[in-house]
Amino acid sequence: MKRRVAIFAILSAVAIWPAVGIPSDPAVTRATYQVLNQARELMDHDAHTEAVVILQKALVSRPGTDHDTAMLLQYLGYAQLGLHRHGPAIDAFEGALQKATLPPDDTRQLWYLLGQLYVQEEAFKNAIGAFESMFKIALPPHPEQARAHGWAAYAHYRLGNSARAIDHARSAISQSDKPETAWYRILAASHMQRGEYREAEAPLKALIRINPKEQSHWEQLAYTYLQRDRRQAALATYALAYRLGHIDPADLLQFARLHAASGIPEHGARLMSTWLDDGRLAASHENLTLTAELWLMARENKMAIGPLTRAVPLAKDGTTAERLGNLYYESGQWDSAANAFERALAEGGLKNAARTALLLAISACESGDYRSADRALQQAGRDPKLAPQVSYWQEVLARKRGDRDRG
Repeated sequence: MKRRVAIFAILSAVAIWPAVGIPSDPAVTRATYQVLNQARELMDHDAHTEAVVILQKALVSRPGTDHDTAMLLQYLGYAQLGLHRHGPAIDAFEGALQKATLPPDDTRQLWYLLGQLYVQEEAFKNAIGAFESMFKIALPPHPEQARAHGWAAYAHYRLGNSARAIDHARSAISQSDKPETAWYRILAASHMQRGEYREAEAPLKALIRINPKEQSHWEQLAYTYLQRDRRQAALATYALAYRLGHIDPADLLQFARLHAASGIPEHGARLMSTWLDDGRLAASHENLTLTAELWLMARENKMAIGPLTRAVPLAKDGTTAERLGNLYYESGQWDSAANAFERALAEGGLKNAARTALLLAISACESGDYRSADRALQQAGRDPKLAPQVSYWQEVLARKRGDRDRG
């Protein structure tokens, strides 16, 4: 399971081209009205470059009033947006707002557009300022008020202001008849960022209801349970996701481990065995050794031999073969134990090769391979700490040889 909640690529690029009404009040001069009307007609026919030209020309050649300038800049910003020029659009909108002559509705709309543009340019502090300016305008709620809160939540989240991100995400959700998935993601991520795992549970459940096929939602919900030591709830979450077919191979491993943590390792081992057999999990060294570990935790040592045997050729050193040898040794399967220990020593990487050599010597001695036992005892004898055991098994080996010769 991923332990880190990544920054979400949450708010997709949305259309930020509003329906722009041509002003008919006497607040602008007739000349400005004509330019705005011509620019709008050009933009309606996707001739944004031509619209930019006439608007810039009007701004230079016709001083007019501050309101004329504000309207021309506003339209220039829309024309620049049509050309996907965010920087020039921002400059035009900022200039229009600085004139402070636009009607409240237009002013609020420009703050909303600016906020989105700032977010897309990753100027998150500017974006927050734009949305706060929008919210302060005393008018009935904007049609995009909920979405504006969603953008503000994202900006705060990206700046690490999780508390403010939570406030805006909640506002976005409460003010919308159909909240967007992104807002629940921000809310859940912000709570998890603050270590508020209980509070993250509700938005994660909402995300699962909206899109149960998204595996990360199940994973994160299970993670919130694990952080509160609610292992059974985490296991139930994975079990439900598994039954619905909404769990990926990486989470299958976590699901299996949770069975062990919940006191039922045998169930986890059987699941791992099934997934390995049907191909849902690759027969990798990691997956095979995990299966063996689960069987061992369930005290089913014989069941662990199969996956460990398959894991030995995939191992980078001799430690896996050594573990397999220990299982054979404990069950008295001397030939198999000797073969596994011999392979472990040949592949190397052991913490205590002398001890493994001693176990090889004992296994070989018990299986009647006295020559191999003798060589292994010589290797084990290089460790002074093992001298008593080596001496004892040399005597045992001598007696067995004597018994064989006399027989």
